[in-house]
Amino acid sequence: MEEILNSSSARREREELVNIPTEIPISVRPPSKREIFNAIKAMKNGKAAGADNIPAEILKLDPYISADILLPLFQDIWQTETFPKEQKEGIIVKVPKKGDISQCRNCRGVTLQAIE
Repeated sequence: MEEILNSSSARREREELVNIPTEIPISVRPPSKREIFNAIKAMKNGKAAGADNIPAEILKLDPYISADILLPLFQDIWQTETFPKEQKEGIIVKVPKKGDISQCRNCRGVTLQAIE
């Protein structure tokens, strides 16, 4: 057992563990136009629009223009560290589950929020 623990490969593994960075580099810069563009492209189609009534498909029609429009908004949010009031609001919709829908326990609330 002592031979295994003192082998060069075990020592190398311990040294590698010590050299693992403890902090993950996180960017603290505002989102770029490219990042916004990529996020728009990654949005799923067929999802309900939020309180702004803008479905993902509209933003995806021309993601370059959408990113141009959203960039100043995101930069403002980043600099002021505050979200617009509209972003904090949503529409609550009751979705029926199985069973008697006149019973409250057979419905659940879903909040539709803006997707920007």
